[in-house]
Amino acid sequence: MTLRPGWILLVIAIWLSGLGVVYSSHQTRHMHAEVNRLTQIHDDLMVEWGRLTLEQGALASPMLLEQRAGQLQLREPESAQIELLPEVSR
Repeated sequence: MTLRPGWILLVIAIWLSGLGVVYSSHQTRHMHAEVNRLTQIHDDLMVEWGRLTLEQGALASPMLLEQRAGQLQLREPESAQIELLPEVSR
């Protein structure tokens, strides 16, 4: 019994199609894991950004700045000590 060339091509096509399905499934699982990993990183960064925004707001509060200036014994300069610099054109 001999196989016709058409049958051989059909078997090869089915086999290659199966390999394509396996490869596609593997890539899908890999990409899904990567999306989950990147989503976790994004969430962690958003939490850190929120924390840093709160910290920046607290550090820039006028009351805290006044306290810190007092601790460092800073004072406002006299008007004679202030020098205005010319604006630099770009």
